[in-house]
Amino acid sequence: MASDGGEDPAVLAVNGASAALMASSIPWNGPVAAVRVAIIRDGSGEREIVVSPSDEVVESSDFTLFYAGNDSRTLMIEAQSNKSGGLEESMLADALRVAHRAVRELLPAQIELAKEMGKPKQELVPAAVTSEMKEAVYAAMKTRLLALYEEHIQDKHERGRKMAELQSEVVAELIEANPEWAESVDALGSAYFQTCSRVMRERIFDTDTRVDGRGLYDLRALDGVAGLMPIVHGSALFERGNTQALATITLGSLDDSQKLDNLTGPTSKRLILHYSFPSFSVNETGARGISRREVGHGALAEKSLLGVFPDEESFPFAVRVNTETLESNGSSSMAAVCSGSMALMDAGVPIKEHVGAISIGLIMDEDETTREVKRYKLMDDIMGLEDVLGDMDFKIAGTRTGVTGIQLDCKPMGIPLEILIEALDRASAARQKVIDVMERAVKTPKTDVKDSAPRFGRASIPGSLIGKLIGPQGSNIKALEKDTGSKVAVLNDDGDLAIFGPNKASYDAALAHIESMKNSIIEVGKTYVTTVKDVMPFGAVLITSNGDDGLLHVSEIAHERTENVADVFSVGDVVEVKCVAREGPSGKIKWSRKALLSLPRPPGREKPRFTVNKRQTSSE
Repeated sequence: MASDGGEDPAVLAVNGASAALMASSIPWNGPVAAVRVAIIRDGSGEREIVVSPSDEVVESSDFTLFYAGNDSRTLMIEAQSNKSGGLEESMLADALRVAHRAVRELLPAQIELAKEMGKPKQELVPAAVTSEMKEAVYAAMKTRLLALYEEHIQDKHERGRKMAELQSEVVAELIEANPEWAESVDALGSAYFQTCSRVMRERIFDTDTRVDGRGLYDLRALDGVAGLMPIVHGSALFERGNTQALATITLGSLDDSQKLDNLTGPTSKRLILHYSFPSFSVNETGARGISRREVGHGALAEKSLLGVFPDEESFPFAVRVNTETLESNGSSSMAAVCSGSMALMDAGVPIKEHVGAISIGLIMDEDETTREVKRYKLMDDIMGLEDVLGDMDFKIAGTRTGVTGIQLDCKPMGIPLEILIEALDRASAARQKVIDVMERAVKTPKTDVKDSAPRFGRASIPGSLIGKLIGPQGSNIKALEKDTGSKVAVLNDDGDLAIFGPNKASYDAALAHIESMKNSIIEVGKTYVTTVKDVMPFGAVLITSNGDDGLLHVSEIAHERTENVADVFSVGDVVEVKCVAREGPSGKIKWSRKALLSLPRPPGREKPRFTVNKRQTSSE
């Protein structure tokens, strides 16, 4: 309803929802709590971990962490780096431990609330899957499922087809042997799913071999290519096994930054990443709108790349990154980060280093009563089946030296924190291999950006020319922008300019116009051919071919007194004059005609004659 910027509304939402569930009659394995943590620098430059920082503190922090958990385990993590290069794993581990201690301090109040105000919990009706059914499915499937797993099928769709055929075969056999189960096809399907997970886990625990034949820490085949689309400002394709992500870059001016009206106030962002997961990437059809999953994955990828994105001073552009998943077998969001990083370099965005990304998976063997973890295995670069049947999808993005983005998804009732800290180190080692492949495609930002890409630069003109550049009511600068397609901004009274062109040709045209203005500066003491623009009682306004106008005062027309200016000049007459002064901050021009005329002869002699090139009329 309102926010003073002192606390993250998402933190309050998690804590409030947990407290409400604790006091309700809904079956609930809570309580849980959430905190926001930031890593800041004190006056001496030393880093400090702060719990529940304000929005103002978060803005200037090195790293921000959103953490949720219960008394003994971690339930959710989202984090991002706000400084170039990311945060090293050791400091991140310290922040996670601080966050978990802070979460534990919030739990007793919820427990006390439930004691004082809580309602009796409703009875939870157990699922229709009986232990007899689970054991029957396991016995019927184990040998055949192991044989299928040991084929080490690389293609996701072929493996899925064979597993579906096995499910149909086993369900038919069990219904034939147990006719009363004919009404429990859904329960048998659930038992089948549990068996697939159980057999996969047992095989990994026993052999350290995964379904596709990889070891625990083996990555799928990696490949990447940059600049594959010649027209767009930047492009890259990243491939990891059966997962492919294509990223394209569009550069724009700062006016193209996305404007946001958040609860905490209006803001904007220069890096905008759109993550797309079309149906065809998983061999499906059908049009649909964007999903919450796509929004979440896009936000994660965007946060991960922000850790290396240049500031506005060094790169005054807005950037849109569009990542499209062409094929998916797990970790498509991490592939989006990798392709996005390569595409940024291909577009010439001056990021200092690549951001690589990897998903770490987990299987745990827990005691059913105490939930004590008896054994566990971490797995690098999980594929889709390991995500579905495993316990964790820990998405970690970063540079060679630090983490820039994190998101944790877990399926059991939380993950022990020390296992997650171990996973951070596993991700760091795997990330080096990923970045090696990315650097083979493009190692540094390109300096020779495409002619179709926008250009930004600075120029300067004398302060006296600002009025000429802008023109009456902005007419001159509007005409310049219309003719060239570029945007020109006057930064200060000294004449510093900022020029943004949508492409090289547009930028060059605007710059050439500005340079021509500088080269046509009216200098005091020089002679110019002008045209009469206006005639007034006190003088005439004369303008040069470059548009510089000034006043020829009646006293500067001739050595003799001029009674009526209109008797001497008409609009359109061509007059040769001399610039005798530039006055005021804007450098107003003062013309003199008499400075070019000979002095009058002494009395009695013939007066000097002078001519004015009068405009010819049709009657002439």
